[in-house]
Amino acid sequence: MKLYEISDRYMAVLDAIADPETGEIIPEKATELEAISQDFQEKAISVSSFIRNLEADEVAIDAAMCSMQIRRDSIARRRKSLNDYLKVNMEKSGVTQIKCPWFQISMRKCPPSLEVLNERQIPDRYFNSKEAGIPEEDLLDAMKRGEVPVYDPSGRQIKVLEIDSLDDDLLGVFYE
Repeated sequence: MKLYEISDRYMAVLDAIADPETGEIIPEKATELEAISQDFQEKAISVSSFIRNLEADEVAIDAAMCSMQIRRDSIARRRKSLNDYLKVNMEKSGVTQIKCPWFQISMRKCPPSLEVLNERQIPDRYFNSKEAGIPEEDLLDAMKRGEVPVYDPSGRQIKVLEIDSLDDDLLGVFYE
């Protein structure tokens, strides 16, 4: 029997416990009420035990999520470290591309980026409004055309290492 059914039955017996004519308590109804009360307590204890189990599951899941996050962060650091290791050694060796049947490794130049060191040196014509901020796309275009001076003390070209799948359909063969 469900807890709400026991509760409804308890209320029905409680309403009928007294004799409507004399107002005296009917002994059979009092005994029935006591039995229902015992059923209610047992069911409430069962529901509470289930609640405690769910709380324990929540704690276990939180701990597992924390553990997985730590593991994920560790894997991400390891991946970045290996990526940097491969990139440095490819640059050192002058290798720009490696192909294998499953993927391609290549060094690619990053598109030019913009870092404004002093906003006051940017001509006013590049600002649409003072609140909108620096129009980076317009400035990058102006830099490419030579209209805005570029200062890059290192003179380096930033490169990124990419590992691309040669054929996404081919990957399906390995996972099917």
